[in-house]
Amino acid sequence: MKKRRISTTISKKHWAILKEKLEKYGSQQKVLEAALDVLDGEGTISKLNPIQRQRMEVLDFPSLAMFPRRTIKHTLEGHWNRIAEEKVYELGLLVTTGKHVDDMGFLELLESFCDLLRTLNFFEDVQIEDKGGTCTIKLLHSEGKVYSDHFAYLNEEFFNDRGMECKTVSADNYIMHTLSCRKDTPLGTGA
Repeated sequence: MKKRRISTTISKKHWAILKEKLEKYGSQQKVLEAALDVLDGEGTISKLNPIQRQRMEVLDFPSLAMFPRRTIKHTLEGHWNRIAEEKVYELGLLVTTGKHVDDMGFLELLESFCDLLRTLNFFEDVQIEDKGGTCTIKLLHSEGKVYSDHFAYLNEEFFNDRGMECKTVSADNYIMHTLSCRKDTPLGTGA
């Protein structure tokens, strides 16, 4: 490969980034070539499959668990539809369990879902009760009826998309889902 010489100036900010990356790449040339590969779509991230790319994107965000619940509530206001559209639960479960939701059985999925809600700190208390064929999930919080209604809707959408029958009771500080696996769905066999 024929090499070309370049000479340029960069800002203090970009010089600091370049110096930081020198440890990893070994030379300024290699840092610049790696950056150009990413810009051109040939970098490491572009070589990842879609699931690996999603995991990288999620791991790049700070966890919401370090924030108080009221901060989470205010952060999520106005973004409820986006949470469902971007399949945040599915992605969270993939990252925390390393398994796609379609590869989980009924009880495993629900237990993992509850673990995810605990990790994200969306609720003060998350309980799951297995009643042999049906499960009840109880979610307690102190954020009001609107918070309950939004999460009840998001959770129902997630469960219905997984082929579960879901009956929900929602109150000011409480959500209860009673779930069963539909007979015509493969969910429940699990890996």
